[in-house]
Amino acid sequence: KKLPPEQANLVYRFKAYFCHRPTSWRCLELQGKHTLAAFDKCLRGAFNHDDTDHLSGFWKLIPRGETKRFRKTGLAEIDPLGKGEGAELRIADLQLTVGAQLEYIYDFGDSIEHRIILEETLAPNDRVQYPRLADQNKLCNKYCEECHKQNIKTVATLICLECSEEAYRPVLICEGCANAYHEEHIITKILY
Repeated sequence: KKLPPEQANLVYRFKAYFCHRPTSWRCLELQGKHTLAAFDKCLRGAFNHDDTDHLSGFWKLIPRGETKRFRKTGLAEIDPLGKGEGAELRIADLQLTVGAQLEYIYDFGDSIEHRIILEETLAPNDRVQYPRLADQNKLCNKYCEECHKQNIKTVATLICLECSEEAYRPVLICEGCANAYHEEHIITKILY
């Protein structure tokens, strides 16, 4: 069904963060006419998730009384091409109020969980293109462990997953050390 212009153009400002690391957050603004497929694409870009692989999904979190527990209602499963059950559902169709929460999971195999909170609704700004990344946490750079051993301060941009698993903690490295010492290891970018 067609949305009235005031619902279609209303801007929804969401704060999304990793469930396991709430200090890594992004504020995203979408309009009521945008679909969950567009929201998925925006989240993938904001959190540096692969946009050519893996399924993702949205759930609406409905509070259970005065507790911190929620009942989850499935909204959509979206493939990397923006298709899937519920992908065409529009933001305005969700009937969200300020404070409403969603759960977003990227890659059902690894289940990278995100919490999304509707912070506010705004009138559209004609000079802004939506959807957009409106804000994000300040960078808090960490230093490369290999360089630190040599008393050199180099910002770590990668994490060695194999060494992290062995050490039971994140092993952060720079690109130079990744090539020199971790060439055969599985590494991934750090998202600050």
